[in-house]
Amino acid sequence: MTARSHVGKPLGGTEVLLEQWAIWRRVGTGSPRSLTTGPSANQPSFFITDDVALVVDGAVARLTARERQLGEMVLSYYGDGHAAKRIGDLHGMSEAKARELIRAGVGWIDCVLDHQSNPVDIREDEP
Repeated sequence: MTARSHVGKPLGGTEVLLEQWAIWRRVGTGSPRSLTTGPSANQPSFFITDDVALVVDGAVARLTARERQLGEMVLSYYGDGHAAKRIGDLHGMSEAKARELIRAGVGWIDCVLDHQSNPVDIREDEP
């Protein structure tokens, strides 16, 4: 299977990238799923490349640094696999509000990824 790229993908593609990033993150933590060393048969497979995963990881880190609550919600939902209901309960809000904020975080990450693939020069043109 070929690796997916976030370039030119709709917002749904960013959610897929976050799901793949979460698997990449869990597999790379060094916490084995069994007592044997080496690749385990019960480890989940992922198709995100290390380069793309590191870009997504950086975007999540930037979101968490800028908007801590949104970053924590995205980390809880995608990174830890918690349900929106549980995240809402932890933050003292409804499940619907938690889903709304998670989507806002995904949208923010989508913009960061899009900007990194298509940087915009905001400097004034020199005469």
